[in-house]
Amino acid sequence: LLLSFFANTYCQKPMNLEISVLSANSIDTIFLVRGSNPFKKENLIDSVRLINNKGHLKIHLDEAGAYIMRTSLSKGVNFLFFFATPGQKAKITWTIHGPQNSTAQFYNNSVNRVYHNEVTVPAANAIIKMNAYSDSVYQARINNDSSKRVEYLQLSLYWRDSLRNIYFKHIKLHPKNISALFFLDTYYRNFSDKEVAAILQSLPKKLRPHSLAKAIAFNKFTLEKITSFAEFKLVDSVGKAFTYENYIDKVVLVDFWASWCKPCLANIPIIESIRKKYPSQSFEVLGVSVDENKDAWLKSLKNSHVAWRNVLEPLSMKGMTAKFFKISEIPRYVLLGKGGVILVSDLNIADAPKVIEEALRN
Repeated sequence: LLLSFFANTYCQKPMNLEISVLSANSIDTIFLVRGSNPFKKENLIDSVRLINNKGHLKIHLDEAGAYIMRTSLSKGVNFLFFFATPGQKAKITWTIHGPQNSTAQFYNNSVNRVYHNEVTVPAANAIIKMNAYSDSVYQARINNDSSKRVEYLQLSLYWRDSLRNIYFKHIKLHPKNISALFFLDTYYRNFSDKEVAAILQSLPKKLRPHSLAKAIAFNKFTLEKITSFAEFKLVDSVGKAFTYENYIDKVVLVDFWASWCKPCLANIPIIESIRKKYPSQSFEVLGVSVDENKDAWLKSLKNSHVAWRNVLEPLSMKGMTAKFFKISEIPRYVLLGKGGVILVSDLNIADAPKVIEEALRN
């Protein structure tokens, strides 16, 4: 069912975006950023210098996605979050009233109008209150006022849940919109298998091959079904498939590392001292390299005299193990119990002896 679900591909098409900015702050330049982080330099697509408060941008898109327009830091930052679609012609009138205070109107763009009215406006209030109560929690902690701290924490959590409910409602009301897909990518765990499958299958033809749809399907119906480390497909130093059977009755410390990672190599003596503390019949260390270069991995193994078994994630940081554990940096340590079940998915190496001893007792 899922194999046929993603049969189509995209051709690159431009999106014509006309921007009218009405500003009391003499805004002269607007920056366009792909994604949800307005300050990520590598995601900066373009900028436009406004003439008479107007500008024009043409974005070449592979697929529909999320974008942010922002003003320069020197003028007091303002943001406008919106969605863009290949082949779309859209006009946005963005009125900037002051720093962090703006409104927008979208023309020829029903997805953004719906998103703006149903998400942006109500979410702004929830975000302001959630952040305000979070600040109050911090202040109450400084003042050693435990009763106020508990009160403000509950209020902060209430507004956090209110914010999430706004997103959930939007997903359920508009499952065919790219905006719903954007939020589902973050919150798919809060929806049942049946609900996620129904949303993905109801997508219009142009969104079915979308990278977000593929990622959600993979995460929900493949990654979330993994219950044991033994299910991962890794290879040994001679390229043969690794089997977990020799570790199935042991507590195992998994060391995610790479030949180019200096902190990983520096921690080898620490891991060796931990390994020697416990009997090999009940505890073992397993190294998992995320090297892209197999030869570099093998050379590093030889030079560093690693005493425990090491295997390779063939797809490096894009592999299933890295995706499952959300590994964005290394070294990373994972503790497994008997059967390969995950006990601790992100273990501080300094806490390892205490946590390992507790796992061995149980």
